[in-house]
Formats: sequence, structure tokens, C-alpha cells
Amino acid sequence: MQNKDKQSMPLSKIEVIKAIEKKNPSDIPGWYNWVADETWEKYGQKLKELMDYYTNDIVMVSYDMPEGFVEPAPERDEFHIYYVNEPGVFSGMRKSDLARSWEKLEKLMKNFPDPYAKGRFYNARDLRHKQQDAYIAGHWWALYFERMIALRGEEDFLTDIYLERQRLEKLGWMICDFFCGIVEGFAEAGMDGIFFSDDLGFSRSLVFKPEIFRQIFKPWYKKLFAKIKSHNMHVIMHSCGYIWEIIPDLIDCGLDVLHFQPSVLDSKRLVKEFGRDLTFFGGIDIQRFLPNSTPEELEKGIREIFGILDHDGGGYISGPSNSIMPDTPFENIERMLYSMKKYSDRKLIGHWYKQN
Repeated sequence: MQNKDKQSMPLSKIEVIKAIEKKNPSDIPGWYNWVADETWEKYGQKLKELMDYYTNDIVMVSYDMPEGFVEPAPERDEFHIYYVNEPGVFSGMRKSDLARSWEKLEKLMKNFPDPYAKGRFYNARDLRHKQQDAYIAGHWWALYFERMIALRGEEDFLTDIYLERQRLEKLGWMICDFFCGIVEGFAEAGMDGIFFSDDLGFSRSLVFKPEIFRQIFKPWYKKLFAKIKSHNMHVIMHSCGYIWEIIPDLIDCGLDVLHFQPSVLDSKRLVKEFGRDLTFFGGIDIQRFLPNSTPEELEKGIREIFGILDHDGGGYISGPSNSIMPDTPFENIERMLYSMKKYSDRKLIGHWYKQN
């Protein structure tokens, strides 16, 4: 099943940039190995060996905790945020020890994490030095909404929008300034793009009215995106919920690449309505398509997905739409990776490119 002609031959940074900027790349870039912890545990060594065979065309690197950082509690970061590890709870869920207490949060706000602290970008600089020809994106999970519901709790945060707006906005601007500083550090380390998450929608609606996004969140997005673009880096955002109403706002802020869930945002409609402005990332549904298809159906479906999302001279980065879950048969993961690599050759999906 493995395609030995393609293995260990990642795309160059130049070709990835061509894809993002719709300048007719030779191949579709791929990001292959977004896998849930539970799936790694289920399949173990054979999944590691399979994933090791495929090389990501976009390399992600997170910022580091500063030198001398001491966890406020086990597995807590500077915001006291941790990943929930409870039976029946997906491992991507985040909570904070500060949740539901403005008194605790205000103590944090008086001694807010310093984005310029020594040691933040050792890994990013080292990776850039080792992989001069790779497209590398500075990365973090949870920007504004996701971070705030971890810090406040979802119910309290949604109440704060109406009852604690001043406090909420002060916290939001502090988070914005923190990540603007992180962007500066990533730029100095030589990154090509910035990739982050903010899940702003449920499966059928936004979490809040579009007017709330425009009043509260949009100014934060605009400032951060402007900072990223000022360093000639691409803005790459994961948001897997229903966000139709605010996609034009994100484009207005400067979004370049949207990583999305196709069972929520229809791929054909995305290309039709926003393909002129956006590159799309992901597009392989992990909720129904990946776990429930036969391997043959997967290969056929992936070819069709690539044909839709690779648009206007490029504009597509392939990959799963979210973490591959443990209900996915191993042979389906194997066929997905094989098909992604096979159809990354744009000629195989009938898309022309100009050979330089």
C-alpha cells in the first residue's frame, strides 16, 4: 500500500507557498499525522511505523515554556490550563484551575505570561536551522474563545458577554497582546506561517450571534492577523464548527488558510463562495467518512475531495479535518495516507500546473 516513489520526499517550502497562494504548485501539500491520543494507544507501534513513512509537507512547532518555568500544578501551563484526562472525555478538552473565579483570573492578569521571556523559541530556531527548505508554521492551540472558555468555563464565559463585558474585554486584549508577542518571536525564528485553533461554532450554528463576534472578537483577530501579515507569514486557522456567517469577517481580518470540517462546512460551497480569498486545509471528514467507508470508497472519495478543494491554481492543503479517532479501522488510516500521497500529484486529478 505504501507509495515508495513518494516516501521521504516532502515538498519544498517554495511549492507549499505556491499552493497557499494559488500559484500552480506541482503537488498538493499534505499534513498526515493528526491522530488522537486514544488512537495512538489503540494501534501502538504499527501506527507509529505507518505514520513515520509519510513526511508532512508543513511542519508545526509550538512555542516553549520560558526558562525556569515551574508548573503551577502537574501538567498545567502558564494559564493553569490542562487537558482533561477522564474516562469518556475526549483528550482535546481543556480546563483551567482558574475557571469560574474572576478573583483568581485577576491575579493572573497582574502577573500575565511574558511572550518575550527567555527560552520561548529554542525549538523553533533549532528546527529552522535543521530544515532550511521546509515550510514551518509556528503553532498553538486555543486562541480567544477556546482559551476563554477554559479560563472561565463555558457557561460563565457566555454569561460574561452580557454581565462582565468590561472584564472580559480587558482579558481578551491581554491575550491578544500575548500572542502578538509570540508572533514576533516566531517571526524572528524564521517561521513561514502561524497555525492556531479557535472553534467558534457548534455543528449547526455559531456559539453566539455574529454581532457578538464582530463587537468583541473581531478587533482582537484583526490586530493579531495584522501582526502576522506584517512579517509576511500566512494566517492558518483551525475552526471545525459552523462559522458561515463570520467567514467574511475572518477574510476581512486577513485569514489566508481555513482548516475546516466538511461535514459542517460543505466543500463545494466553500470553494464557490470563498475560494477566491481562501486556501482550504483538511477536508477529509473524520466523523463519518473516514471510519465508516471501505478502503476502496476512501480512495475514490479522497480523489474527489482533492478535485474540489484544489481550486484556482492550488488553494488546498490536504489532511484530516481533525484528530483521527480510535473508531477508525487501521486499514482505513493506511488507505487514507496512501491516497493523500498518491493524489497529491495534481496531474492525477486533472489539474494543470506550469513547470518552472
